[in-house]
Amino acid sequence: MFQIMINAVAVKMTIDLEHYSKKGWVIINNAVPNDYLQIVKEEGLRLRKKQSKTSHPIVTCASKQSRKLWDAYTSAFMYEIAYRILGEQIWLFNDQVVYKLPNDKMEFAPHYDNQFGNENKEKQIHTINCSWILDDFTIDNGAFSVLNKDTKEWETILPKQKDILIINGNTTHSSKPNESNKERGLYACVYSESPITLDGFYKERFLND
Repeated sequence: MFQIMINAVAVKMTIDLEHYSKKGWVIINNAVPNDYLQIVKEEGLRLRKKQSKTSHPIVTCASKQSRKLWDAYTSAFMYEIAYRILGEQIWLFNDQVVYKLPNDKMEFAPHYDNQFGNENKEKQIHTINCSWILDDFTIDNGAFSVLNKDTKEWETILPKQKDILIINGNTTHSSKPNESNKERGLYACVYSESPITLDGFYKERFLND
């Protein structure tokens, strides 16, 4: 267990590193502070709706459009989480808003995040996707599935609002469309142990200033 400071309030949380290493993913329960949650929900939904008429409604490197999201993506809170998994060498890569609107047809076919980084096709660079869960996940609103690294079987997971779902960049995952009448959102903060060159994405060191 470790402690971090957010707005002068001590926050305790546990990351099950053994679970992460064995299965390729792990959930930190009730980890997102309330003030951050509200800011990211509001900014994320605003940016998502701004792109709702485009062919690709996912907001990539969202913090380039919002100082508030940049502050969340590069916060001491997220540095400490990334440090626990990646160690001292941490690099920024992408922060992505994924908001599925009511009755949204958007779904994600099985994929792993590292397949999109040109320098990481061989899966040698350790990357992590730390997804803030902005709304409770249900079977109806875009259930999330991961391919268990250990058992090689698919698992459907339903994290709750304020959880952080951490996925290894080589872990295959997918999600279904939102068939409910409410939004379902997450904010994916992606970090790596070394810089990855991909046009339009971040490739700067994440320092705990």
